[in-house]
Amino acid sequence: MKTLVALMAVACLASQEVKLEGKYRIEFEKKYQQQTYQITFQGDVYTKRWPDAVTSKGKIKYEKYTAILRKDMEEDPVEIDLRDVGKDTIHFSTRSKRDQSKVVNRGLLIRVK
Repeated sequence: MKTLVALMAVACLASQEVKLEGKYRIEFEKKYQQQTYQITFQGDVYTKRWPDAVTSKGKIKYEKYTAILRKDMEEDPVEIDLRDVGKDTIHFSTRSKRDQSKVVNRGLLIRVK
């Protein structure tokens, strides 16, 4: 009986997958000096919108503690820490597409109300 209850609890917890949803503003750390933009998450897809109205879409790949945003293989992947999901501010970093150990930039996703 205890085994059955434990299995049911594990199944319920495993099925609750954290996903990014909503609209955020990207703010890079000062040392990176990059243009800010808005990003909208809907399921497994994201949309970037720059101030000059240019948009681009890409896919979100979910892993255990991170979400990886990538439009195509030519773009550096953006890693988002899923432990921050649900808060108004989420940390992210962009890694080099050639060497995943190198961080290209860091910053914050700030929820837009």
